Amino acid sequence: MDLGGSAKLIHPRLSLNHYALGAQCYNRQDYEGANIEFTRAIEFFDNNPEYYLNRARACMELGHYDTSYQDLKKSLELNPNCERSNALFQ
Repeated sequence: MDLGGSAKLIHPRLSLNHYALGAQCYNRQDYEGANIEFTRAIEFFDNNPEYYLNRARACMELGHYDTSYQDLKKSLELNPNCERSNALFQ
């Protein structure tokens, strides 16, 4: 962005990078790292329900149930037909 890039074009790419890092952390059972990376992904692009779903899963592992609940609600708000979010929400 310092070199003149458009935030509109760069932020979605940065969000994907942080999402990928979060997925790697989650798969290594580094749930705190996953939570941090999924949060960063959401900061750059907050309209992807998968970001919220996966942060909710990491938060469940950490015992942060209030945050997990809010993320599942947001995931379903963005995509009411998401079966994985619906399954965790119940």
